[in-house]
Amino acid sequence: MASINPLNQVLGQRFSKHLLRRASFRFSKQDIDNFTVLSVDAAVEQLFLSVADPVPEPQDPQDAVPFWINNIPLVNINSDGRKKSYVKGAWMYNAMSSATIKHKLILFLFNQFTVSTGTGKSTEFFDYLQLLDFYSFGSMKDLALKVTYNSLMLKYLDNNTNSDNNPNENYAREFLELFTIGKGPQVAPGNYTNYTEEDIVEAAKVLTGIRNDSSRSVFDPLTGLPQGYINFNKHDIYDKTFSAAFQNTTITGATTIQDVEQEIIDFIAMIFDQTATATYICRKLYHFFVGDTISTEVENDIIAPLSATLIQYNYNLVPCVKQLLKSEHFYDMDDSDSTDEIIGGMIKSPLQLLTELTTLFEVPVPDPVTDAYNFYHLYSHNFLMAKYFPGAGMPLFEPNSVAGYPAYYQDPYYSKYWFDSSTIISRYKLLSSFIIGRNQLGGFTSLIGLTFDVVDCVQTNSLFTDPENPSALVSDMITYMLPEGVDSDRFSYFYDDIFLDGMMPYNWTVAWNDFLTTQDDTVVRPRLEQIFTFLVNSPEFQTY
Repeated sequence: MASINPLNQVLGQRFSKHLLRRASFRFSKQDIDNFTVLSVDAAVEQLFLSVADPVPEPQDPQDAVPFWINNIPLVNINSDGRKKSYVKGAWMYNAMSSATIKHKLILFLFNQFTVSTGTGKSTEFFDYLQLLDFYSFGSMKDLALKVTYNSLMLKYLDNNTNSDNNPNENYAREFLELFTIGKGPQVAPGNYTNYTEEDIVEAAKVLTGIRNDSSRSVFDPLTGLPQGYINFNKHDIYDKTFSAAFQNTTITGATTIQDVEQEIIDFIAMIFDQTATATYICRKLYHFFVGDTISTEVENDIIAPLSATLIQYNYNLVPCVKQLLKSEHFYDMDDSDSTDEIIGGMIKSPLQLLTELTTLFEVPVPDPVTDAYNFYHLYSHNFLMAKYFPGAGMPLFEPNSVAGYPAYYQDPYYSKYWFDSSTIISRYKLLSSFIIGRNQLGGFTSLIGLTFDVVDCVQTNSLFTDPENPSALVSDMITYMLPEGVDSDRFSYFYDDIFLDGMMPYNWTVAWNDFLTTQDDTVVRPRLEQIFTFLVNSPEFQTY
């Protein structure tokens, strides 16, 4: 039986790897070892400690004024696409810098309240990420209110053109269908169980008159972030009455700007008062953190209690996500077979694959402060944002639809959408691009701002306990890289067929010691590059 009961034991290495992979973007040996000795409760609490981002503001190394976010006048639109890449790069660097759940929650919230960096300015995108950051340990109900005033969202879903005499239902429709309560089964034409088409019409009326402010001169008093404003002359001032799905609630029409603000507050409260809203969000949390399949058992024993917790804490994500990550179910310890469902049961997103590879192997990612050109322009903009992420099916913060990335919502395949014939090349050539220091995607060979030296990694990374022992070397890699151990046949494949490849074990020991003496890596380098590549591209490493 699926159990939401807390798992009361020391985490251990296997569960440490599982928790860090699912709940953070940092996966170093040190973090794994640190979490291994903690109790499940202490480890999860550790993930929620507040950690300051090392890069609070991106920079443009190609601009005479590199720090543009808070500059007036605003940035030249001709370079703004590049600057959006730099905002993404800074966020990604912060995500890998510490073992925290914050950035995983930011990505979850982004996929819940989706926008696209193809809309708006880099400054507006930066503000949007800052808004998600502010509420990453807060209430989704509160965030739903603030998102409604966000300039980038107003532009993306056209609510900045929603007026009393010319209503635009785009934002209202997506707010109900995707952002909050979800449709539910259709029971009649225009009736989706959780709301009706008439509810969309009424919701759009509530949301009339909100306008974006690209000058960033209007600030939210709570978050301190730029936001839009209300143009009262464009607001529908009449009462709005909703269907039986919302208990036939009537929201009184406004006579002042303050009344408009109250209308929006009452509208959002009405939606979040519905149990269906909590259920919809908790299903999304489950698909994001736990697994692709929600059985009837999981619905009853996991989703239902999580929904109750979410409602109890006014839609604050922290108690709900903690309950999930501490549960027996999350560690697959609620049935007789602890290897059949969850650990290793999902395919890594391109972002997870990248961050796990770079943090585990300590790939020398350029420092965005001291080596800004290599980090922001060559590595982040030219390689990752222009080639790797789009090729791997995850254009970062720019999904193809307002529903977000299919891997997080699309039945029946979910995470399997990350891996297909169109994305496999980018995933498989990521490490080879690192090794040669050049882009191997799409026929380009430009520099990527870093080079990953596998020989240096084996020498200096504490992951490797005894590099001169070939069996220990391969065993160390398998232990930390793969979500589960492998059987003897699989180990023999990696060890005998791939790494030794006809070489006798003692010959490797001799070759490694000769390298240490002479620094001639002619023998050891190709074998190390081969085992690294095969393990990174193995089905086991592609899952988590």
